Amino acid sequence: MVDLEPTVVDEVRTGTYRQLFHPEQLISGKEDAANNFARGHYTVGKEIVDLVLDRIRKLADNCTGLQGFMVFNTCGGGTGSGLGCLLLERLSVDYGKKSKISFTVWFQTNLVPYPRIHFMLSSYAPIISAEKAYHEQLSVAEITMSVFEPASMFVKCDPRHGKYMACCMMYRGDVVPKDVNASVATIKTKRTIQFVDWCPTGFKVGINYQPPTVVPGGDLAKVMRACCMISNSTAIAEVFSRCDHKFDLMYSKRAFVHHYVGEGMEEGEFSEAREDLAALEKDYEEVGIETAEGEGEEEEGYGALCIHLGQGGVQIGNACWELFCLEHGIQPDGQMRQVDFLDLSSHRDQRVVTIGGGDDAFNTFFSETGAGKHVPRCVMVDLEPTVVDEVRTGTYRQLFHPEQLISGKEDAANNFARGHYTVGKEIVDLVLDRIRKLADNCTGLQGFMVFNTCGGGTGSGLGCLLLERLSVDYGKKSKISFTVWFQTNLVPYPRIHFMLSSYAPIISAEKAYHEQLSVAEITMSVFEPASMFVKCDPRHGKYMACCMMYRGDVVPKDVNASVATIKTKRTIQFVDWCPTGFKVGINYQPPTVVPGGDLAKVMRACCMISNSTAIAEVFSRCDHKFDLMYSKRAFVHHYVGEGMEEGEFSEAREDLAALEKDYEEVGIETAEGEGEEEAWLQLVSFFILLLLVVVVVVVC
Repeated sequence: MVDLEPTVVDEVRTGTYRQLFHPEQLISGKEDAANNFARGHYTVGKEIVDLVLDRIRKLADNCTGLQGFMVFNTCGGGTGSGLGCLLLERLSVDYGKKSKISFTVWFQTNLVPYPRIHFMLSSYAPIISAEKAYHEQLSVAEITMSVFEPASMFVKCDPRHGKYMACCMMYRGDVVPKDVNASVATIKTKRTIQFVDWCPTGFKVGINYQPPTVVPGGDLAKVMRACCMISNSTAIAEVFSRCDHKFDLMYSKRAFVHHYVGEGMEEGEFSEAREDLAALEKDYEEVGIETAEGEGEEEEGYGALCIHLGQGGVQIGNACWELFCLEHGIQPDGQMRQVDFLDLSSHRDQRVVTIGGGDDAFNTFFSETGAGKHVPRCVMVDLEPTVVDEVRTGTYRQLFHPEQLISGKEDAANNFARGHYTVGKEIVDLVLDRIRKLADNCTGLQGFMVFNTCGGGTGSGLGCLLLERLSVDYGKKSKISFTVWFQTNLVPYPRIHFMLSSYAPIISAEKAYHEQLSVAEITMSVFEPASMFVKCDPRHGKYMACCMMYRGDVVPKDVNASVATIKTKRTIQFVDWCPTGFKVGINYQPPTVVPGGDLAKVMRACCMISNSTAIAEVFSRCDHKFDLMYSKRAFVHHYVGEGMEEGEFSEAREDLAALEKDYEEVGIETAEGEGEEEAWLQLVSFFILLLLVVVVVVVC
């Protein structure tokens, strides 16, 4: 251990392990290098290097067979950079053929495809506290994925911005080759982890079955397995680029140059070093250009992510996940509820509710940790902390992973521009990073379910921004948000894609006692205005398509009869320019209710998603309110001050007016068929009346 000033080495001499080291192997000088490469290389370091080499020679002589040297140093200070460079030069002279491993200087191995491309990235996983480890699966697949994360890197760079040439992965603990091979195969299919295509990217793997050890009283959790990776990636060029930028800023003013020149350096060495680093960046850039052609294919499988945005989205999410847990028999701490089967003998109807169905279908929405804990595949985001803090401190606080609860410091103040252009823009990269981690942990991502409202600033502004970014990063994946897009056969035209959602029965226990709640009754109820989740009257519009999902004690015969009855009702109108389809699904598990809630426990229920022209009422109300405020330019300054242009308001107003017109035209098209039917009825009535007159005349 060598340092040019004694403070740090003295800590080792007086520390807990002071008796472990030989006193002669702890070497310190009297004055430091003052973060000056020249002092460490030309003056102060030069005085001590012979002593260091003498100690090294003694240790080398005591080795039965010297394999090489491992040099631990940093490039930021004067000793690590200056003396480190000088020492490596001398070691190269004295021990020419011996390996000299220093990640900052040289790594001569099959990880290096070209002599200049030899700067390695080191990463380790899991770097996790005991609290967070409770929510993590920490399987071989998960820790393998983690070592490719930016947060696991020991160098500040984002490996997603580069491409890997080679990887060396060393596992410890409860790891078997089968799991490692499967994890590596999965890594190669991920779009966020890119590899060069001009050479086969090799994965060199080693396994040590001894579990990783942690320092007592340290911050790291005691885990069953861990992984350390040394990789060669073009992303390291980010570090060189940052160094170049900082150097250019200081060297343009000749800042600190006199310190180095005063220690024996020549000023021309700065220019040479700058040119050398620029050439190194160019080398990595060329490697990246060569690899630009090859892209991996996406993996197919199962998994959906829920994204809850803003106050409304987070509160809806909090209620939804409570219901999901009750549906699948998951407790607030994420553990599966254990029920004695003997206790179920007299309560057969509760078997499905308490056990969770006996299959792993819920893994679409939950991931399972090694300890058997189920963690939701969701992210909750709000620009101010109040609502998310309610989740953090609520009954289900142990259910959610702490990193999936994201909050800012200031809200969007019901301002779309703040959520989209300023405050939301600052947090969107963090949200996307969390989403990417969840997506990578899915065996195959099917899509996203976005829960947000359009009234506030976060749900509208940040929601719009996030959907834009998701469309770029996950182009082919479904993004289901009823307020934005619903791509299914319920949509006859691209613009006519705003759905109505309804549910029945929404009823209290007191009223349920007096209701029949048959299949026919709940089917009729989902078409009622009171059952709609949007404030509009479906009787003022016409249906184009309906998707109805039943739960509980329901048989297909009753459903078919109910749908046939619906089609005969005059208050429920359908378009005549296309066959109105009823898509029906039945789940025989009875609907679950939240304990202590307002809804009654019923035997059957129905949820409907429909496409109706009645939704135009909502757009009409928005237009009317907008026109009233915009005519006075009320609140406009708030939006313009956050980066919006005033012309965007007019464009949005015109777009909404065009959307209303589209729905109006759909209604006009359906009016013709209705007129023809009325004319036909009038004609029939006329002929009947005429026939009666003729009969009367004949009789008379």
